[in-house]
Amino acid sequence: MAKTLQFKRYANNTLSGTIGSDGELIIDATTRAITVHDGVTYGGKRMATESFVANSINGISNALVQYAANTSNSDLTIALAAFNEANIAATIAQAAYNQANTPAGSIDTYARTTANNASSNTIYLTGIEASQNANVSLLFGIATTQNSSTNAAFSEANSANVLATSAFNIGFYASTTANAAFIAANNAAQIIPQNAQSNNYVLANTDAGKHLYYTNASAVNLYIPWTSNTTYANGTTIIVVSHSSSNVIITPNNGVSMYLAGNTTSASRNVSTYGMATLLMTAANTWYINGTGVY
Repeated sequence: MAKTLQFKRYANNTLSGTIGSDGELIIDATTRAITVHDGVTYGGKRMATESFVANSINGISNALVQYAANTSNSDLTIALAAFNEANIAATIAQAAYNQANTPAGSIDTYARTTANNASSNTIYLTGIEASQNANVSLLFGIATTQNSSTNAAFSEANSANVLATSAFNIGFYASTTANAAFIAANNAAQIIPQNAQSNNYVLANTDAGKHLYYTNASAVNLYIPWTSNTTYANGTTIIVVSHSSSNVIITPNNGVSMYLAGNTTSASRNVSTYGMATLLMTAANTWYINGTGVY
């Protein structure tokens, strides 16, 4: 018959105050997440679900890409404004240059042909022309500065695009790593850990979800303790395998009931040579047992 592997399941508020054994897995019944315990940390360490990891990574990646895209758009707007400003400055400079040279040339010609004392006027007008040329140089300097600002803005926009690409690559790598971790965890969950025994033994918290493998040469006792002495939750499952020449006698403590499936009497049960039994806790101090070679 098919077997079902189940781990302890606690509600979120109960799990947060629970310390599991080292290596023990406990299900958060509220969020359906797996928690891994180390014997000292309340609530254990939560394993991220596939959907949680994918949503978190996609959210981070999208936020980074969106930020980079917004930054790029902002920088491109600044660059375009600077470029237009540079063109305006260049137009003003050209107009000033034309204004400075045309009047100065005409007046200089007039001064040379109409008076012997025009030399002083020519010097004055030449000074005006020089002043106009200085203004032209200043305006061309402004235009050059604006062009430099344009180039800087375009460089910043390019950097933002590089940042967006890097953010996308980081998100893709994180998604791939998370998927590999999820597959590894899922594969590990399909293995039932073993606790090898050959002597009398009392079930411990760490046995939840494991199989006890007996290789004893003579009969041994396996005791089921009170629920108050364990962290077992309803649904706790333990498998017993008797790979031996003698029986494993499963004995519940006083106050603990254990029923053979289909039988209304609570009593100790034997797992015979090469037999296998499944123990299932259904309520506090209440267990069921069933399997092959169980009597």
